[in-house]
Amino acid sequence: MDAVISEVRCCLESGNYRAALVLALIIPDVYGLIEHPECRKESKKRYVAWFNDHILVSYAKKFTPEGGVSESYFDGDMCYSLRCKLLHEGNNQIDVKSINVSGDKGCRFELRLIVGGSDSYGRAIYSVPGCETVMVRQVTLNITDLCEALCSGAEDFCRTRNKDDFNNRQLNYVDLSKMTGSLNVGH
Repeated sequence: MDAVISEVRCCLESGNYRAALVLALIIPDVYGLIEHPECRKESKKRYVAWFNDHILVSYAKKFTPEGGVSESYFDGDMCYSLRCKLLHEGNNQIDVKSINVSGDKGCRFELRLIVGGSDSYGRAIYSVPGCETVMVRQVTLNITDLCEALCSGAEDFCRTRNKDDFNNRQLNYVDLSKMTGSLNVGH
């Protein structure tokens, strides 16, 4: 997985933000399975648990007296929904039905992804005379910061695990363009 983390950072450095985000969003899938092998057939459960255990603190709004997160503006459920929407539909219109939006009944949800700004969250109320008032819960996430939080969380996680936990977690492929010289192809 070191290669994935390195490739996420390489994509960020070269300005390939969508590629970086797509790649970073698989990290909780892989590490969630390592941490929760009993959830092999429950990808959402292990994804959310890993994110909330290792990344959630980066998105905390409030903490418990013990130092845990009591309220956040982005959590494992939201990240899992973003992962699904981005990987399967190519957008970030996450499904609010799957998200616990406490105190926001009847409120629309909007997730915005940005480059070069900072995270923010809040509610916007749109009221036009003669029309229904609409409340929108907005969360804005910096793509670079999200990718870096996922990469750093993965690195921290790796330091707590046995190297054997990561066997069979690499993409194995052969780059033929690098082998042509040693195979005398075309000569």
